[in-house]
Amino acid sequence: MVDSLRKFHIARCCVLISSLFTLAVTAASAQQNMLYNNFAESQFLIGVRQFVQKDYAEAYETFQKIFQEKPHNQRTTAAMIMGAKALYQERQYYPSIQLLKNFLNEFPASLYVEDAHYTIGIDDYALSSYLDAAQEMLFVLDYGTNRKNIVRAQQLLDNLATQYLSSGEIAALTSLARTKHTMLLLSLYGAEKKWQKGNKQEAIAEATTIASQNDEPMLAKQARTLLARFENKGFIKVGVILPLMRMQPALTREKTLAEEMYDGIKFAVDAYNTRIGQNGTTVKLDVQDSEHDAIIAMNAVRPWFSDSNVVAIVGPIFSNVVSAVAKFVSPQRIPMISPTATDDGIASISKYVFQANPDYATRGKLMAQYAVLKLGYKNLGVIAPASMPSSAMADSFVAEAVRLGATIISQQRYTQGATDLRSLFRAMRNDIAGFNAAYSVSFVGRLPYGEIIRRLHAAGVRQSLVDSLMANGSEVFASDLFPVNGKLILDSLQIPTRKTGVDVDSLQYPVTAMQAVYCPITNSSEIGIITSQMTYYNIRTTILGSGEWNDPNELDLNKRYADGAIFNSDRWVEDSFEYNQFAGKFLAATGRMPDDNVLFGYDTMELLLHVIEQGGTSREMVTELLSQVSNYQGFHSRISLTEDRVNSWLTMLQYKKGKVSKIGEFEYKKNPSAP
Repeated sequence: MVDSLRKFHIARCCVLISSLFTLAVTAASAQQNMLYNNFAESQFLIGVRQFVQKDYAEAYETFQKIFQEKPHNQRTTAAMIMGAKALYQERQYYPSIQLLKNFLNEFPASLYVEDAHYTIGIDDYALSSYLDAAQEMLFVLDYGTNRKNIVRAQQLLDNLATQYLSSGEIAALTSLARTKHTMLLLSLYGAEKKWQKGNKQEAIAEATTIASQNDEPMLAKQARTLLARFENKGFIKVGVILPLMRMQPALTREKTLAEEMYDGIKFAVDAYNTRIGQNGTTVKLDVQDSEHDAIIAMNAVRPWFSDSNVVAIVGPIFSNVVSAVAKFVSPQRIPMISPTATDDGIASISKYVFQANPDYATRGKLMAQYAVLKLGYKNLGVIAPASMPSSAMADSFVAEAVRLGATIISQQRYTQGATDLRSLFRAMRNDIAGFNAAYSVSFVGRLPYGEIIRRLHAAGVRQSLVDSLMANGSEVFASDLFPVNGKLILDSLQIPTRKTGVDVDSLQYPVTAMQAVYCPITNSSEIGIITSQMTYYNIRTTILGSGEWNDPNELDLNKRYADGAIFNSDRWVEDSFEYNQFAGKFLAATGRMPDDNVLFGYDTMELLLHVIEQGGTSREMVTELLSQVSNYQGFHSRISLTEDRVNSWLTMLQYKKGKVSKIGEFEYKKNPSAP
């Protein structure tokens, strides 16, 4: 029923950054009766940029200038809210609360009142003022209208009620609730607290009452899962099948990977059992060694068929073994979730099979949706190895991009390991040049050369640049002067242009019609091959890559060519207080820091434990609840299993100015227009 403390904190930065864009868009409509102030408008945009870049101290100073301006202006209230959020990020919780209380006193009818209460609540949470934080979340649930605020408030209230609030405090909150929904929600929390204190009959009676509320279907469902937990006694078992290679003394890649993943799984279960204690269903692990062999793995899992205590299986981890075991296990209706399998079609074997890692098709389709829907690109290209899995990602990218209405200008495939791709890039250059003619500045006509130079200079173009470009020929291309929307800018300056075909053989002329090219490589050593030859052939475009691009050393070796490349990854760990806490505990327990393999195991097991805590104490309930997992925040990635039981989240990264940075997270959806 609840997300853990760490999941809330990991998400908080993303939450605040996403909310500021809503503030930026709606500020003007929220303050129609206030005077318009140009200074405030420009400063607000600067403050937003500083906030996004995590320059929170500078952002606060910028927003402070705005809300201290008198008289009030169209950005006053938005600046107060954003200033308080910047203070929160700087861990200045008391000043943040004071600023928001001043806001509520001065602007009680503002559209941002619920934002203010939510931000006060997370300030209180950070200060360990848990009851105060819960009251603020209750206000948002009772009076809020913004769906994101309401969802976040309920998630935090879930965490507070489960982890920090006493039965008496929950009862006190109930007296403050103003809607049936919040009253029932608090009653549900109270039922769980009563169960934990041993008042089992009262807890069952209260949960039963909530389960009968047909006009609150979500809470009724939560109550039914809670009742299922109440009715379960003792323990349940989770089968774990990994290539531990116990019969082989040599330290192999598979053995190391499996041991690290098992460490993460076991750590999650140990922490869960300690927390649950005597008041819930404990979990026992039944660990079997697949020896990285499909036949051995199938024999190893057979005893679980008749053991009704085994409600789920974690593993295997390599796609070929996962596929074989899934076909073998599925008739027994035991849900199985693989932390790392990426082959296409595994989850389609049956409704009992789940992939916590995106498969290749999802990766390609997700990047297509990101390019078309997020970046707004319509003219795309692909260059990729002809071998698996790159070809599968490239094919799914093309199919999804076309489905969304984009045009694939050029597709090129090469043999894996090839280093000389000149013929492919020449062909791509030809395709792009033929797709869209270029425009150049016309120096022949009624407008004198001096006047053209004057207008270009006014638009920010140096005369030395024009002279340099003309030294290479008689034409100056619009794209050389203005890389983005060059023709439109020249038209606005009333500078004559003429349409001209690009001289494909003259590499000094860029081709720019292809807005992005997808390059799902098989090895990071291909980064230099792709980027250097694309630069040599003067193909100006945004590079979109697969996870193999996330190699900082290889990117640095080719930083002249790779700057600006965008790629996705199935792993990205935030340097957060919550992660550092987890890493410290893991270090104390195991003597080493957690790596990627540990996190894949830990997050998958934590997700399964979350489902068990929701009432997943039988095979069918685990299957049902896993299929409903949406936007679950792990340490290495978010996880959603609603799209055919395959994780649909990847983290988007960008290499810029010698640094790989996270630019966001993106989810693939079959119906991207759905909320």
